[in-house]
Amino acid sequence: IDAAAAKLSKEAPDRASDLQSLVWGSLPIGIMISVSISATVLPVVGPKWMLFCVATCPLCILIVSILRWLPEQRVPQQRRRVDLSFFQENTSIAALAA
Repeated sequence: IDAAAAKLSKEAPDRASDLQSLVWGSLPIGIMISVSISATVLPVVGPKWMLFCVATCPLCILIVSILRWLPEQRVPQQRRRVDLSFFQENTSIAALAA
């Protein structure tokens, strides 16, 4: 979702801050809703079934990504390189990262 928001922010830079605020502001609301639902469902279905339900979502995402069902633009092999010039210019930050 954050990547889609970043892509849309490039298309409409004047609305980028509003879009980022909407994305990050809706995250806690979704968390509160999911915690409320899981807290009421847990005593009914039990912890094993709840773990199965919670583990199903990441498993679905993994399967979809492995099968490449999500549309994405691949970067050509020639353009894939790691740019370490930032760390070479800022050695103190590189030391903190290590």
